[in-house]
Amino acid sequence: MPHRGRLNTLVNVLEYPAMHLFKKISGKSDTPSSELYTIIDDVTSHVSQSVKKNYDGKSLNVSMVHNPSHLEAQNPVSMGKARSKQLFHGKEKVLNVQVHGDAAISAQGIVYESFCLGKVPKFDVDGTIHLVTNNQIGYTTKPIDSRSSKYPCDLGKAFDTPIIHVNSENIEDVYKVMKFCVEYKKKFNKDILVDLVCYRKYGHNEVD
Repeated sequence: MPHRGRLNTLVNVLEYPAMHLFKKISGKSDTPSSELYTIIDDVTSHVSQSVKKNYDGKSLNVSMVHNPSHLEAQNPVSMGKARSKQLFHGKEKVLNVQVHGDAAISAQGIVYESFCLGKVPKFDVDGTIHLVTNNQIGYTTKPIDSRSSKYPCDLGKAFDTPIIHVNSENIEDVYKVMKFCVEYKKKFNKDILVDLVCYRKYGHNEVD
């Protein structure tokens, strides 16, 4: 998952302590100071987290991999982590979800490479659910200046991947689409793309 919405998800879904988050935002380090080492701390939007959740009496482990700021570089990492867990727990028990920015998914080559390897036997994770946070601007770049296609998800057409466009202000529609995605992935073991059409209310900075 890239920057957009990551802090919200870390605190509200993955139970990352809000106190630590605000401490990091204010410029203080998570790591103890030492005379022996000079430790450079990372920013909040790069933090990873794993947590055990309980849904309807069932235990579920949810983890988010590190975000190295080049917003798609973690795609093959999440696929590799998912596959390694599938080898131990079974493919039906592990779901890989990737959240992309609209400018990043259409502009960074690692996305295409990850899709290319997606169904190769030794890389296959039985499909990934891709969510594209399409706020219709890449930092300060308009869509017309950042891609040749109409939609950021058009990359999926090269791999016969279903693409669903949904108004993300309509939460009920988003819920229905996500339920469909899980059912589709479970039945066909293939990737599926969701274009969450939205906008930036407060600008670029994730602290907003």
